[in-house]
Amino acid sequence: MTDVAPIVVAVVHVVIAVAVGLHATLNKRHSRAAFGWLVAAISLPIAGSIAYGLFGINRVRTRSRKLRDEQGGPQPFHRVGLANVAHAEETEEERSLPVEVRQLLRVGRVVTNARLCSENTVRTLYDGEQAYPLMLRAIEQARERVWLCTYIFETNPVGERFVEALAAARARGVDARVIVDGVGEWYSRPRVGRLLRRARVPFARYLPPRLLPPQAYVNLRNHRKVLVVDDALAFTGGMNIGGRHMAWDPENPHPVQDLMFELRGPVALQLAELFEHDWRFCRVRRSTFMPRGPSERPALPDAQRELAPPDDALPDPAPADDASRDVSSSSSPVGDSCPGDMNRGAGAGAGVGRVDAGGSGEGDSQVVAASSSLVGDSYPVDTNRGTGACAGVGRADAGGSGEGDSQVVAASSSPGVDSYPGDTNRGARAGTTLPQSLPLRDAAARSPHDWEPAVTDALCRVIPDGPDHDLSKLETVYTSVIAAAERRVLLITPYFVPPEDLQTALITAALRGVEVTVLLPEKTNLPYVHAAMRRIAPWLVKRGVRIVMQPPPFSHAKALVVDDRYVMVGSANMDPRSLRLNFEVGLEVVSRSLVDQLDAHFGPIIASSRELTLGDLQRRSFARRVGDGAVWLFSPYL
Repeated sequence: MTDVAPIVVAVVHVVIAVAVGLHATLNKRHSRAAFGWLVAAISLPIAGSIAYGLFGINRVRTRSRKLRDEQGGPQPFHRVGLANVAHAEETEEERSLPVEVRQLLRVGRVVTNARLCSENTVRTLYDGEQAYPLMLRAIEQARERVWLCTYIFETNPVGERFVEALAAARARGVDARVIVDGVGEWYSRPRVGRLLRRARVPFARYLPPRLLPPQAYVNLRNHRKVLVVDDALAFTGGMNIGGRHMAWDPENPHPVQDLMFELRGPVALQLAELFEHDWRFCRVRRSTFMPRGPSERPALPDAQRELAPPDDALPDPAPADDASRDVSSSSSPVGDSCPGDMNRGAGAGAGVGRVDAGGSGEGDSQVVAASSSLVGDSYPVDTNRGTGACAGVGRADAGGSGEGDSQVVAASSSPGVDSYPGDTNRGARAGTTLPQSLPLRDAAARSPHDWEPAVTDALCRVIPDGPDHDLSKLETVYTSVIAAAERRVLLITPYFVPPEDLQTALITAALRGVEVTVLLPEKTNLPYVHAAMRRIAPWLVKRGVRIVMQPPPFSHAKALVVDDRYVMVGSANMDPRSLRLNFEVGLEVVSRSLVDQLDAHFGPIIASSRELTLGDLQRRSFARRVGDGAVWLFSPYL
């Protein structure tokens, strides 16, 4: 019997190894990955095959396909194939753009099967000092829904303030939900799930690792950062929730600079669709917490409650020219520009009530005169604000009035996109009217950045990406737009270990005479990623790609600027983990004004940064080059 056992084990090993080899050969996109798993299965008897079964099979993609089938077929953002070339038609706005800009947009349209959304406003926010107050204000003024997705949700005073705002929103009847990554949640103790559960805020953990039953998804992380309010206002970018992004706090031991973008208009509905899909995915995996009964607002110290400054310290949330727009016109952008609105209501003001001629409608819509002071019982109306094309307004016909929570403010009430309500010194730094009594009183005032005016000419499209897709959408779009660049490429990223296709695109652009600049932080929180970067940098620098190192503090900002109109922002880093393993979200923006703003901000930074030269890289010691190369071997998993 003992003589037979080795033979049985050998036969089992061979059968399983052959099965692994066949599965990898038929399903892996890259030959090196398939070959690597085959070698592991052969050289590590049984153990290599078990490792492939745990880590090599993309069950997330299978489960996502099953979810889409249960919902009646493919959803927007998920259909990628030749059929999209015919079905993803250009909008009128796209056809009016110069040919070189249309060329940049073509691949994004095909891989998402989504058109560009028009009539959006975009505001650039620098660091937590600017982003968090506006995000908190949006949550506190929400009427129907607040959906927040983040990779890291810290439980320091900043995170607790967000929990309190979410709990207060749910207590007043708002549909408040949170998705936090199952691994990212462990960056802070206690975990935020405990606080959300205590505050009775519905939340979901995205692919949380488990021992029983085993959940081997450690590498597949939801890295998206999205806040959607009432389907009309959204925030996205690279910023997590937590005190580390208070970059100008003198008591912050590890400050992180970053970018966030406030979005108003139909593009917010595309982000809402993405959140809704992720939430359903979590529900299928039974990783959600749905409390029973009303939410209880947690009692926090005043020092934490007052993180959000009063409105007179913040910029005007809507452009002036939108305030005078006829309310009924706000129902068109989503239907015309953003397919797949999932029946959230007529137009941009999703879920609003309808008022018929000569009568009063019952629902969520309300027409408020400029002299009005309250919406409902507790929320003052700031008559210095416009409504915007997609500001959640109701629809009112001649002679009618609606009842509910949405507001239409008189056209004369908005001062314009450059205004700082209550601040007569418009040349002052951001938030100079912030009361000095606030415990975090210097949050906006201490930032060296002025509030950027909202850009009103933006065409936008959301590009979600993740291992549940057959194609690496963001990598494909990045490669395409860099290859199509005519004058310049500016790539801003905290981590730079691009796949070979992207390296080739950058080198080819530089060889064509395109000015290619990569801005990286000199100080990093992940030194081994910089080590891998140094291994590939000589190939790029030698062929004309400029790599410049931004002085501290650490910058977590991410953006791609091509020529003078195209911008890609979002959550993705320029490394294999973001582009092939993580769930990410990108946002294409066509706007000359936004490009000008980013140039004005990053131009001086680049001028004061140290350029990485070929001599610097060649002067590395032999031991350092060996170490950098050893780290580079594991770059797909860094």
